[in-house]
Amino acid sequence: MDELARRNNQAADRFIASLTPQQRALAKVGALRADQLTPYQQSLAAEIKVPEGMSQAQASEYGRLSTVEENRERFQEGFQRGWKDADKQSNKLVWTCFACALRGLLSFGLQLACGLRDIGISYRLYLAALLSAGMLASQALALWFMMLACRIDLSLGAAAIVLLVVRLGTAIPNAPANVGSFQFFTVVGLSLFGEDKTVSAGFSMVYFFALTVPLWILGLLAISRTGMNLSTIRFEAAALQVRIRNKPSRAA
Repeated sequence: MDELARRNNQAADRFIASLTPQQRALAKVGALRADQLTPYQQSLAAEIKVPEGMSQAQASEYGRLSTVEENRERFQEGFQRGWKDADKQSNKLVWTCFACALRGLLSFGLQLACGLRDIGISYRLYLAALLSAGMLASQALALWFMMLACRIDLSLGAAAIVLLVVRLGTAIPNAPANVGSFQFFTVVGLSLFGEDKTVSAGFSMVYFFALTVPLWILGLLAISRTGMNLSTIRFEAAALQVRIRNKPSRAA
């Protein structure tokens, strides 16, 4: 079919070039008869292969139409091929990104597993766990002894639960030195075991000062050894605030 179209294209060009304007008008409407052609034109028309169902008069345009149709089909094939190639490239890019992300996750998981394994087989893990458990046990014992000194008759397990409630409650952001929240969660912990709120509130103050006052004393001793005092610290803090406040104005 392609070969026939090429032949007809060449023959139609020669045939159309030989027609007069009146003959071309008749050929376009299919009214051009063979007896209206010169012998030379008839020989050119004979070279045009007429497909089945097409008149001789329409054959002059067949080559051009076939060429246009052929070009259209080639364009459509090229467009479809380009679309398929683009689709393949897009899918390839998606799968490449997915593979890279999966590879990164697997690498991170492998590193995490190796790190956990190293921690698990390290003696420092057990030493840290032992020291942490010892510190928590010491805090529970100190709380239990203070309860007994304040005539709050609870078991060591109850003291450990109260300590857990206080630690969890003061873990959230609150006032400096946990003032207020420490007392509140101490009362909450003791209320779990049926203690009176008035007694629990008084004990919370004792417990708070017993834990905080030693830290204050140690802090003051550390400051005194540096040669500074509270007045110097307040002055330096005020000067720092002034410098921070003046920074935007200088930049402007």
